[in-house]
Amino acid sequence: MLFYITLAQCLQQLGRRWLYLSLDIAQLLASEGIDSNQLIPRHYDPNSTPAIEGEKCPIHLPLKIFDNEDYDCRTAEEWISLGLEPGSHDRKPVPGRALLPTDDALGHEDPKSQKLIYKWTDVGVLDYDKEMNLYLVHKLDENGLVCDEEGRPILNGGVTPEGRALLLSCQYWVPRIYLLFLAEDPRVFAQRVVSANTLRKKTEAQLLYNLYVDSMPTDGLNSISDTDLEKIKLWALHTPKLRKTDRVLGCMSCLEKEVKLDYERAMNRMIFDKVVTSKPRIFSFVPPPDKEEEKVPEKGFICIPDYPFGEQRAAFNSVSLLTKPEVILVLTQVQDECNKAASMSLFNSSLAKHVSLEEFEEIQTQTFTQVQTFLKDTWINTLKAAVQINLRDAGKGWYNMEQSSWDVYQMSKLHKLMKRIRFVQQGSVRCLVQNSLIRFVQLLLDACHGVLNCSEDMEWGDDLIHSPYRPRRNPIFVIDLVLDGSGVHFSPSEESFKESLLSLLDKGILVTHSIPQLEKYVLENIPITGTPFLDSVDLHEPEVEETRVALQSAIQKALIPLQAYAKKYEKFLELNNSGIQHFLKDYQEQCPPAQEVKAIVNTYLSENENLDSCLPTSVIIGPFSVRVEGVKQNLSRKYKALAASMLDLLAENLHSKVENICEAYKAVSLRMHEQPNNIEELTELREWMKAVPEQLAVQEKLICEVMEDYRVMEEFLYNLTDKDFNDKWAASYWPLKIAMQTEAIQLQHLEDEDRFRKIQLIIGEFSVWVDIGQAHALANEARLVRKQLEELQNLAVLYNNREKIFGMKVTKYKKLPKMVKDFQPYCDLWTTISDWLYWCKSWMDDPLIKIEAEQLEKNVTDSFKTMQKCVRQFKNSPACQGVAMEFQDKIEEFKLYIPLIQGLNNPGMRRRHWKMLSEDINMDIMLGSNLTLHQCLDMNLLDHIESINKVAEIAGKEYAIENVLNKMESEWSSVSFTVSLYKDTDTFILKNTDEVSQLLDDHIVTIQNLSFSPFKKPFEDRMNAWENKLKMTQDVLEKWLNCQCSWLYLEPIFSSEDIKRQLPVESERFQIVDMDWRIIMKNANENPVEDLQITHMYSAEGEVVELFAAIYPTDKVEDWLLEAEKSVKASIWDYIERSVGAYLEKPHTTWVLQWPGQVAIAGCQIFWTKEVSEALESGDLSSRLFPQLSTQLADLVAVVHGKPSKMQRVVMSALIVIEVHAKDIAARLIKENVTSVNDFKWISQLSSGVWACFEFSHTDIEVLSVVAQQITTIEKVQQQRVDRFVFEGKEIPLVPSCAVFITMNPGYAGHTELPDNLKDHYDFGMRAVKSVISMAGNFRKENPTIDECYGVLAAAMTSLQGQPAARGGNYEPVSYFVLNPKSITMGQLYVDALWIENMNTVLDDNKKLCLSSGEIIKMTEEAIGFVRRSVEEIIASTDDNLTRSLLMLLGCLFQPFIPTEGIRRVPQEDAAHIQELIEPWFISALIWSVGATGDSQGCVTFSLWLRKKMAKEKVRWEKWLDPTAKFTMVPDTNYCDIILPTVNTVRMAHLLELLLVNLESHYTFNLRNLSKVFQGMLMAQPSNIKDKHHLLRLWYHGSCQVFCDRLLTKEDQTWFDNLMKSMMEELDTTFKEVVPSQPVLFGVFMESGACVKLAEYECFQIELSKNYCGTKWRDDIKNESFLEDINNMLNSGDIPNIYSPDDQEQIMIPMKPVVQELGQLPTKANLLAAYSGRVHSNIHLVLCMSPIGELFPARLRQFPSLVNCCTIEWFNEWPAEALQCVAFSSLRENPHLGASTNTVDGMIQMCVEIHQSMARKSQVYLAELARHNYVTPKSYLDFLSIFCSLIGKKKQELKTAKNRMEGGLNKLLQTAEDVARMQEELESARPLLAQAAKDTLATMEQLQVDTDVAAETRTAVQAEEMKADAKVQRAQAIADDAQKDQAEALPALDAALASLRSLKK
Repeated sequence: MLFYITLAQCLQQLGRRWLYLSLDIAQLLASEGIDSNQLIPRHYDPNSTPAIEGEKCPIHLPLKIFDNEDYDCRTAEEWISLGLEPGSHDRKPVPGRALLPTDDALGHEDPKSQKLIYKWTDVGVLDYDKEMNLYLVHKLDENGLVCDEEGRPILNGGVTPEGRALLLSCQYWVPRIYLLFLAEDPRVFAQRVVSANTLRKKTEAQLLYNLYVDSMPTDGLNSISDTDLEKIKLWALHTPKLRKTDRVLGCMSCLEKEVKLDYERAMNRMIFDKVVTSKPRIFSFVPPPDKEEEKVPEKGFICIPDYPFGEQRAAFNSVSLLTKPEVILVLTQVQDECNKAASMSLFNSSLAKHVSLEEFEEIQTQTFTQVQTFLKDTWINTLKAAVQINLRDAGKGWYNMEQSSWDVYQMSKLHKLMKRIRFVQQGSVRCLVQNSLIRFVQLLLDACHGVLNCSEDMEWGDDLIHSPYRPRRNPIFVIDLVLDGSGVHFSPSEESFKESLLSLLDKGILVTHSIPQLEKYVLENIPITGTPFLDSVDLHEPEVEETRVALQSAIQKALIPLQAYAKKYEKFLELNNSGIQHFLKDYQEQCPPAQEVKAIVNTYLSENENLDSCLPTSVIIGPFSVRVEGVKQNLSRKYKALAASMLDLLAENLHSKVENICEAYKAVSLRMHEQPNNIEELTELREWMKAVPEQLAVQEKLICEVMEDYRVMEEFLYNLTDKDFNDKWAASYWPLKIAMQTEAIQLQHLEDEDRFRKIQLIIGEFSVWVDIGQAHALANEARLVRKQLEELQNLAVLYNNREKIFGMKVTKYKKLPKMVKDFQPYCDLWTTISDWLYWCKSWMDDPLIKIEAEQLEKNVTDSFKTMQKCVRQFKNSPACQGVAMEFQDKIEEFKLYIPLIQGLNNPGMRRRHWKMLSEDINMDIMLGSNLTLHQCLDMNLLDHIESINKVAEIAGKEYAIENVLNKMESEWSSVSFTVSLYKDTDTFILKNTDEVSQLLDDHIVTIQNLSFSPFKKPFEDRMNAWENKLKMTQDVLEKWLNCQCSWLYLEPIFSSEDIKRQLPVESERFQIVDMDWRIIMKNANENPVEDLQITHMYSAEGEVVELFAAIYPTDKVEDWLLEAEKSVKASIWDYIERSVGAYLEKPHTTWVLQWPGQVAIAGCQIFWTKEVSEALESGDLSSRLFPQLSTQLADLVAVVHGKPSKMQRVVMSALIVIEVHAKDIAARLIKENVTSVNDFKWISQLSSGVWACFEFSHTDIEVLSVVAQQITTIEKVQQQRVDRFVFEGKEIPLVPSCAVFITMNPGYAGHTELPDNLKDHYDFGMRAVKSVISMAGNFRKENPTIDECYGVLAAAMTSLQGQPAARGGNYEPVSYFVLNPKSITMGQLYVDALWIENMNTVLDDNKKLCLSSGEIIKMTEEAIGFVRRSVEEIIASTDDNLTRSLLMLLGCLFQPFIPTEGIRRVPQEDAAHIQELIEPWFISALIWSVGATGDSQGCVTFSLWLRKKMAKEKVRWEKWLDPTAKFTMVPDTNYCDIILPTVNTVRMAHLLELLLVNLESHYTFNLRNLSKVFQGMLMAQPSNIKDKHHLLRLWYHGSCQVFCDRLLTKEDQTWFDNLMKSMMEELDTTFKEVVPSQPVLFGVFMESGACVKLAEYECFQIELSKNYCGTKWRDDIKNESFLEDINNMLNSGDIPNIYSPDDQEQIMIPMKPVVQELGQLPTKANLLAAYSGRVHSNIHLVLCMSPIGELFPARLRQFPSLVNCCTIEWFNEWPAEALQCVAFSSLRENPHLGASTNTVDGMIQMCVEIHQSMARKSQVYLAELARHNYVTPKSYLDFLSIFCSLIGKKKQELKTAKNRMEGGLNKLLQTAEDVARMQEELESARPLLAQAAKDTLATMEQLQVDTDVAAETRTAVQAEEMKADAKVQRAQAIADDAQKDQAEALPALDAALASLRSLKK
């Protein structure tokens, strides 16, 4: 290889060489304070020991061990190779200088001799010994050569083929620290020597220090305590995995000694340091060691001579990563991929054009999102592939990729490799972030290049088109200049750029925080919890903070010229922001002339043209491209709009003139068209028309002027509206039109004159017409005349209306009403006669069945009245009167037939009535289609009128009952239950059931009333059936509503996840009921039942099967349920029969999809049983049938993998389970070699049945006891083999095959202990993995070609990743392990019973998840967080409440856009605006929910915060009220209807107002109270207010009534009085002058009738229904809803939903004219509003409430109208006079008192004193104990009442006691008399008593004799009884023995009989 160097390079090398040669190493070292001779260590000289002070210690350590080889610029081999010259094979010595002794002999003999002197000597370096790390040098001779003893040059280091020669005296082996090559820089070498020497000095000083310390004695020092030593030993021996072998214990003994020694040495060291530092001069020779923090070693070290170096080397190799080429290749590829990642950029810094801030955010977000996607997906997958591919053949050693144990993996090299790869990844990510931040900042700095030097107070010049602030390259952002009410600003706002850039900076960094570590993806068999991420650059690292500051500074500088530019547009703000009306306000009242308008318009148009020359379309300022086009166009449009508005104003003025001209012409035209009533009026009209030409001349002149002004409009090409255009030409046409109308009117007047004359003649002729034969013609003529008169009347009304409109005198048409009145009798006469003639003929000849009896009676009655009237009216016309009297008689005669017609034509007459009538009159009669009145009269039926009326009455009564029944049924035909969605629960509830309930009550009462009718018999069955239906419906509805009420109460409770966790059992129970409720309500919504019948049955999965026969439910559920059961069974049997018949006609896969699931399974089982039986008989089960079953199963699986319907998939899944089971049975039969159909192993497989699962886990023990008893009952009757049995008091059929299996997990969490007969076991089965299997099935369906292995199940479970888990958090990826299922015990399987409980809670048998889910608009927590930090709330709220309020407001806003089927349809054009309305709706809802809970200052704070947040959005804030709008009040408006618009009134028209709660609940004052004061003042007559004092007195009276009457305490009332006094003093008067005396009263007390106005009001009572009673009335009064209704009545005069549709109709009809008089449209809303207003104005309520307790203030807060809409009056304490009067009245009227006047007066005073003393004591009680005792007038009345009642009671007690005393005394006297009389009788009877005593003694003696005889008899009987008992016992023993023999013989007898029967067979 040839090297070419330039001359300059040669010169440079020569210069360095001469420089190196000119430097002396000895001098260089001397300049550093080093004597080269002292660098070599010498022997110790005892004679030269240094003194105590000043002398240095000798050197002992060699310098080479402190050499730093980093100073070397070449390796040893490279230095030696310098001796080789190009083209030569001999290596020459390398020149250098070495530190060698001057005496070679002594130098070799003793190199450390004190006599030697060492100097730097020129040498040639011959060789290098790698093992000794020494160089062989040779001193140069006097000629500067390196020669041997013979003078030959020494080459190749002196090594010859014979080997190396012996060392010469001038040759030395020296270390590198003593050798300076001439080719190296001596200065660097000198530093190398200095560094080594310094390190040696420090080392020697440390050694010397330790020597001193080690030499100190340890006697007398405190050694370490035994306690501390034992602790150390205990800790050491408790090291994990440490075995306490003898070797370890031996080491512990050595270590113990070492610890003791080290402790003692530490004590000496502290003593030594203290002495040395205290006397530095004395101990200066002791070099103090460097202070280094000594670290406690983790382990102790002891010498182990037999250290296994080989093993340790092997161990070291075992942990090294670079021992395999595969690993090196992995690291290389990983490094390459990491370099690629590091070279990417998180931000796009090469924008092609300037963009908006939003677009910039999107671009940057897209960029770092793409990088994030690459890093998380592509990068990770690439690295994963690199590791897996290169290490896949590494085997199962250190790099086992299939490793599944985490602990084993952590000890492997693979773990270290993955750790190193993680560090490489993290390094590349940090590099990526750092480089991206640099590019991102540079992008902004380049754009801000021109604005970085702008000062804060800079101003923009007059040139708005050109900008001096240009970026280095291109601008970045597009920004719009905006002029609006808030001033000149930009969109987006300037601050948003800073926020956006900083946000993008943070987001870009944060995307690198979610890059997963590679370890989880490489090790697929190790389950790693969570997803560990790579470390990246933190958001607050110094470099990031510096970048952030640079961004902020640049953008802040860029905003300075931007804001200066915006200020130049402030001059356009007035033009931009002010409305057109602002500029034209001076012209609104009086429009200027047309020429002046022309000049103004030209001015505006000129200003518009100037805009183009002074404003740009856009301008570049630093990083911004400012778009001014919008502002420019707005200003241009404003100038054009001003010009157009001026022309509009002129057009409006001209149109007004044209309208006036047209109105004038119209007035003339209307006057000309008036219809004269008579000749006089006609003459007057003709006279008026003579003056018309003069009036029209004036109008023609005005027309010419207007047309001239219209030419100005035409100059500006102004487009007139159609109305203006038409009116303009209409005005020009009016002169010609009037001329034509004048001529036509004159002709009309002549025609009207002739018409009047003809009518008068016709009316006169009617007085002489009396020919009845011409009745019909006369009637028609009369009708014609009447019509003409009506037309004349209408014309009169028309003319009068026109006169009123034009303010003219109203003409009175006196003759016309007289003509109408005179003609009316003639019209009535002849029209009635004509109608009667027609009617009479029809009634006599038409069939009776066609005659309407009611209408006939009405016509006859009306005709008779008309004839009577005509007879009176024609008293002056005998001819007409005669005609009227003639027909009056005819009508009177016909009246006799009316009862007959009514009776025979009674609509209630049925066949049974005609039969009854025929029997009664002995005549066969029936109302046929041909029976007429003539025929009835011929049959003399009029003679039987009583019988006919009797039967007709019965028929009528029955017909009334029938009509009532029909009416009730017809009313129900239109009744339907309203079922509607309830909130967001996705289920339905019943609504508006009040009308139905009321209808049920009414109908039940009606049907019960009908049941007492004597005419009910024909309808009794129908009535009973109808009553049963009504009662059943009522009961069902009542239970339905009760259930609904409970559900509505519980649903929101158990929808809470917290409640579910706290009440799991109750929640589970509710879920079951809730599911049933939802199914029922869904069916009620989808299938509204009219005529209920059951035609289909539905499975839980939604399968529908039509019943064999429909079922009609009756009121007895136990009956129709049995019928339903029979129908279900029959239907299933029918389906099975038909399906089996069709089984062989179609392919199996087609057949199974055509039948219900249960039928298909049963059919398959039937044929499977048949086929298996046949195969067993034929012996081809394994060869033919089993493969067929496998093929059949595969076909079914293929169907499932297709696209069946949801229901078909459910059926197929169930069928496949059965088919798999059937196949397994066949396989088992083959395996067990079953060949006979009678084999038990085959027969045992044929049992079938239906099973149901019930959850017993948390059932109460009481319920379980009942279940146990029921099961015992069933088991007993099964043993008895009966068909029916009594169960729970009812007889039911027994299904013999029923069985009960109770399963229970013994470790089940929270389960109830089962009764003994229910205990068994728990079979976990497939339930716990049900959801996973379902997910695996779905995964298999989506990937039909994938292998069915463990991976499929794992993938299915992994697909749940990210979804919410039941216990919180999200599901994680799943790894699987293959285990032997038999290796898992039952105890291990049920290790987590609580988990099983949770699974049962989540998943039920209906395959429905019981977890709440769904999307909601998530409100950012930032708003709520701001409220919590910065807003003071009036009433504390929770986050849930605020969120719910926001969502409810949103729901209200969305409500009009939600279509309702059949009711509301949302137009497409409205629906298209929803997208743009969502954001403002959300902001509005946010303001009035989250932002509305604070006080006034809090609302303002929230408003400012939200405005700042929304500054960057395109938001326009609308004001609630325009302050410039004028308010006009109509003078006649009622005071209560006056509403002055304020911000609050306008705002609260949309929202509800928050009420403040004061200390006293009724101390609630607002503007309404102030309004009431002035409302009361306005009720006074102005004439009665004479001066200021009167007005102030009136004001004081109103204030007292409104405010003072509410005040409770004396202090508050005194405060009010003082306030009034101070206010009056401010008005320059005194309180005494205004209120000379109290109380102040206003009113007309002498008004007539004022005291009895209450008598004018109508009293009414509530309407009672069936179930309404007194208790309910009292409950209504106590109910809070009652107060809610009162609150609504006080507030608005109305109660919501109080009126039914019929009531509303009755209200709206009479209110229609009232609304029309008010000039409003008669809409429903206006009609009801007017009605409510009248009610509110006239209603008066008096409410009495007790203020004691918490209920009163709570009600006032809940129902504010009780305070706001009422005048509060307090019942204060009564004065003594009132107390005396009340007591006097009570005591005087007491009949039991009976005391004197003085006594009564004393009692009265005592009562007053007691009451007042209690009041005084209550005040003391309050002051001392702070507790209230209320003494009220009610207490006084109760006291008097009790006193009076006690007087009567006590008086009665005294009277009773007196009576008892008197009766007792009388009894005592009577008793004394009786005793005396008895004493006399006793004395007289004494002899008789003595004789009786003797007789008694004799009788006693005889009794004793008889007793002895009886005792003997008893003894004999007992002996006989004992003998009989012995005989009975012997007989019983014989009977028992016989019974025992019989029991033993009976089985033998049964066996013999069985054998006998077998023999007979």
